[in-house]
Amino acid sequence: MTGVKEYHRINRVFASHLVAFVAFEMWQRKHPKLDLFGLLRLPEEDLVLPYEEYRTVCKRVRKQIYKLKEEGKVYHATHLKGKIDLVIRHGLENVGIFHLKRPLLLNKEGNIITRDLNTLYYYHNRLAGYDLEQFI
Repeated sequence: MTGVKEYHRINRVFASHLVAFVAFEMWQRKHPKLDLFGLLRLPEEDLVLPYEEYRTVCKRVRKQIYKLKEEGKVYHATHLKGKIDLVIRHGLENVGIFHLKRPLLLNKEGNIITRDLNTLYYYHNRLAGYDLEQFI
């Protein structure tokens, strides 16, 4: 087994990985003409995701993570199970917890925003390589 395949197989997916991956991929989809560097330079006010739309995509991607686990291609933390709103909250509370500017949080209106897209990209990459982008 190759190193990358082995890494993917033994990787443990956390709620923080799920929320970061989904948010970053959704913003990429909303700005298809921008390359990575253009996206990373977008002003924060252009980076808002309606919660219901975000929630729907998180559920869809989580379902695929469950399938990958059944196929023995990844593990996931037990906190990834349960009500999706609780999983999202857990992920938001933990993603980038050691960073001064939080990469993902809820705004006053209850929508998803970022304070640091570069850090979000870093956490997003924990789920790169599983072909989950197609479920965004």
